[in-house]
Amino acid sequence: MFTAVATYYSAAVSQDQLHQSREDAERERRSQAVRVSYWTEDPIAHAMRLHLMNRSPDPVTGVSVGLYVQKGESGDDLDEEPGYGDLYADLPNMPPCSEMLIKSESLRWHVPDGTTTRKLPADARVTIQWMGFVDRDSNEWLRQDGELLPFFENPPSGVTKVKVDHGRG
Repeated sequence: MFTAVATYYSAAVSQDQLHQSREDAERERRSQAVRVSYWTEDPIAHAMRLHLMNRSPDPVTGVSVGLYVQKGESGDDLDEEPGYGDLYADLPNMPPCSEMLIKSESLRWHVPDGTTTRKLPADARVTIQWMGFVDRDSNEWLRQDGELLPFFENPPSGVTKVKVDHGRG
C-alpha cells in the first residue's frame, strides 16, 4: 500500500515538474517577441505616424505590417469595395533597441494593373491591424489586437502589398 501511494505522489510531482518546464520553455521562446510592439499617433492619413519598436537586445527580421485604410470625404478608395482597403508592407529589419517611424506620406499602394503606385488619400483613416516579425531564434510572430501569437498558426487574411518609400524627403 505504501509503495502505491509513494508511486502516485512521485508521478504527480513529475507531472508538475514537466508542466513547469513547458511553461518556462514557452516563456523563454517568447522573451524577445514580447519586447516588439507598435502604436500610431493619428489615424488620419495626412498626419498618421506609425511607430514600430524593438526593445530587445537582438535584431528582428522579416518585419511586415497590415494596415486598414478607410476612405475619407474625398471618396478616393484603394480598391473596388466601397470604403476600405487592406494594405500589406514589408519593412527593413529592425536593429536592437530601436524604433522605426513610418509617416503616411511614405506609403504607396500598387494600382490593380501593378505598373504604378499611388499615395494614400489625404483624408483616409489608417489603422494598423497587425505586425509580423521573426525573432533571433527564427520564430515567426504576429502582433494583433493586443495579443502576441505564433504567425503560422494565425496568418492574417487577404491583404494587398504596399511599398514603403524609405527615401529622404
